[in-house]
Amino acid sequence: APPQPSTGPAGFVPCQSDQAADLTITGAIYDFLALAARREDSDTLFFNRRVVMEGNTELGLELKNLLDALDPETLGGPLPSLLRAANQCLATYERLSD
Repeated sequence: APPQPSTGPAGFVPCQSDQAADLTITGAIYDFLALAARREDSDTLFFNRRVVMEGNTELGLELKNLLDALDPETLGGPLPSLLRAANQCLATYERLSD
């Protein structure tokens, strides 16, 4: 069977292990945490090559625009507390690396 698309009626669908990914995004965990906590701009990370996209870059742009449009505090669930934890991790890392 051909690989399933990355988006479907239910939204984002992660790639199964035996399927090729439409898009891969790589970078350091620090940069992903900073991005999630809105401490870094995605364009800055991309153009400084700290985050690298490979594959369907149009899908990557759609993902970027979706994430930029979200207000994590209004989503509810565990996300706001996870983002607060990400901010605490970043602050601890920055304090220890000084």
